[in-house]
Amino acid sequence: EHDKTLGVPAVLAPRKPIEHPSTETANLLLDRYRELIAAMAGAAVARAWDQGRLSAPVEGGLPFHAEVSGIRGRSTGRAPEEITRAQQEIENAFTAIRADPRTQLGPLALLGDEFALSDLAQLIVLVVAAPALWGELARLYGIVANDVGRPLCDELLITQIIEPYARRHEIANELDRDAPLVKNGIIYSLGGQPRMPF
Repeated sequence: EHDKTLGVPAVLAPRKPIEHPSTETANLLLDRYRELIAAMAGAAVARAWDQGRLSAPVEGGLPFHAEVSGIRGRSTGRAPEEITRAQQEIENAFTAIRADPRTQLGPLALLGDEFALSDLAQLIVLVVAAPALWGELARLYGIVANDVGRPLCDELLITQIIEPYARRHEIANELDRDAPLVKNGIIYSLGGQPRMPF
């Protein structure tokens, strides 16, 4: 019998056996994840072009006029074809991942099961890890950031890449220090600043 002042004791159980994917399966899934993150980062660039947040300086015009208008939400429609193409690439990548039953046995799914990560948290892991896994994506991230002084991956960049598929506050909740991603050390902030950069 347990001491009632301590409450009901936790019930412990052995970990369930983990079926690890083959190297071939893991590599295939990594290729699919790369396609997804590349498409999402490309879409973030297309949205920045469309809104004018990423534009070439115009000689004789007001300095940073298009960028300021884009940041303030006053300008859209500059790159509709790029937006459409990017959205289709994202849908194709998501469809390929969802249609493959091996996705549930992949490293990302195992990490999600182990730490009770939501689908959004798993997507954030991919976004944060992508430039380290695929160096060529670091350049895309730099274009999205549009600021050489910004870290390669910070909370704003994660939001810019994911935002059409999740709201800013949902992303911020997943990056909270008490949420599984940060609390379990899956991602961590550098420089002592909470939540950014990663």
